[in-house]
Amino acid sequence: MKSAIDQMLYGLRGTYESVQASENYSRLMGKVCEIDNKLTQKLKEDKEAAELYKQFKDALDEVTSDENETYYKEGFRFGVLLGIDVSE
Repeated sequence: MKSAIDQMLYGLRGTYESVQASENYSRLMGKVCEIDNKLTQKLKEDKEAAELYKQFKDALDEVTSDENETYYKEGFRFGVLLGIDVSE
């Protein structure tokens, strides 16, 4: 299947699930999860600090998601413009 449109249509490329994480990303995410677990355990005795940490993580997830969406859209727009330039 050579067509990029077909690949996108059938979910082979262009979806979140089709992107393979790098070894470095996996290593770093493992480190993040380990530290998060340790910090969460230490905060169990301090309910207020635990709640603030949860709010912090939720806010960080939201801002990261928004950032990723913004960069994805800009990359897609620029990719289309490159395609137009190449076709001319």
